Amino acid sequence: MHSHGNLPAYFSPTDDTDECSGFRIYGVLGNVKASQPEILLRVGLFGHGWTVSVPQVFEVNANHGLNDLCQTKGSMYYAIHR
Repeated sequence: MHSHGNLPAYFSPTDDTDECSGFRIYGVLGNVKASQPEILLRVGLFGHGWTVSVPQVFEVNANHGLNDLCQTKGSMYYAIHR
């Protein structure tokens, strides 16, 4: 998990390069000082990535206050920004 500070949450080409080994869950936070910070999670498997929603990974309260980009933009997010 890393943060882009006040920039949007997205997986950059650098993230794609760095996160290409093994089987892991990766996350990025964005717009952290906004009223509703963003979060984007993905499962990585040897260079392939699939977005997953926050409740698929964490046990959270429905009012956690984060804008889950997987939920708002759908699972196509990763393909669009690739």
